[in-house]
Amino acid sequence: MSKDIAVSDSVFERLAARAVGFDTPDQVIQRLLDEVEFKQEIKPLLLFIPSEKAFKEKLIADKRAEITLHKIDGSREITVWNAGRFNQESNLRANLWSGYLRNWKEKGIIKAELEVLPRGLNTPDDETELTIWHAQNLGLRYTEMLELEGMFEVNHLETHSGLPNGISLTFYDEAPRDILSKISDLRNDNYVEIYDMYHDDENNK
Repeated sequence: MSKDIAVSDSVFERLAARAVGFDTPDQVIQRLLDEVEFKQEIKPLLLFIPSEKAFKEKLIADKRAEITLHKIDGSREITVWNAGRFNQESNLRANLWSGYLRNWKEKGIIKAELEVLPRGLNTPDDETELTIWHAQNLGLRYTEMLELEGMFEVNHLETHSGLPNGISLTFYDEAPRDILSKISDLRNDNYVEIYDMYHDDENNK
């Protein structure tokens, strides 16, 4: 049973441009749908940095990794995997497919990049944890935040009653634009506010 549909002239011209031989509009649409559905069936690419074996060994030792999920719409989602119970007997890929990559098709995930995060030195001048915190709250990868080191000014934000409730970051003009463009709430004057609070030890840095 066939159905009649109306399309604009511009859409019809685009369909015609994709015709092969004497394809009808119906055949062109069917082929395009087949291409889309086929792409959705391809499981996301897993990229372990620097390699899958080295990643697993380092994850067992350091217990924390950054996962960057790339989506079909061009967006990305960055999260931290706290793998406290992960050990030599754990199945790395099974953990990912049943966890962060579960329902990947519905979420539009096409690629996942995984890299173990460094462990802080737990010294007063070590800012590893602070850099990770900044990256998480700005939607950046840890390595991207490292590239911005020394290129921004931090100020503390307070409530009307004078209590601390976050920070603001103002990035200098020399900060890489390709990284700044990934910060969704960044204003035109390179200013952004973060309202999540530091841990007590971070407040005292």
